[in-house]
Amino acid sequence: MWWTLCCTGMGNKEYWETPWEVEADRILIHGTKRETRDRIIPRIVTPVRPLCHMRTFEAALTQAAVALKLKGLTIYTGRRTWAHFLELAKIPPSRQDAYMGHSAKGVGGLYRQHEVEPYLAVDREALRAIAGDFSALKVMAS
Repeated sequence: MWWTLCCTGMGNKEYWETPWEVEADRILIHGTKRETRDRIIPRIVTPVRPLCHMRTFEAALTQAAVALKLKGLTIYTGRRTWAHFLELAKIPPSRQDAYMGHSAKGVGGLYRQHEVEPYLAVDREALRAIAGDFSALKVMAS
């Protein structure tokens, strides 16, 4: 569940409450907060549906943070990890905004705003390279 949050950027309500669909090359997230939250993101991993209640998951994150001596491990940390993956993969800012569910920033953002569809395959491979590096570290640490 944690890796799904890190590789999709879904917030808690998106993951636990709103519908999302998995297709071969993409994940369709039907957010409710605002229009831009309804988005398409590249599918870089096979996402896992929630296996427990959100509060149970938050408690498990808290226990993990204490055990690992981490500060502030929350569901939102997964979303920030997704944003970091987008930066590391050198995804252009306008597509980062689209994948995060943010509206275009400033006048320049409005001019650069476009559909992400033509870039899904390229972005998926760039993100898989980044997430794969982290997956390898995760396995090595265990």
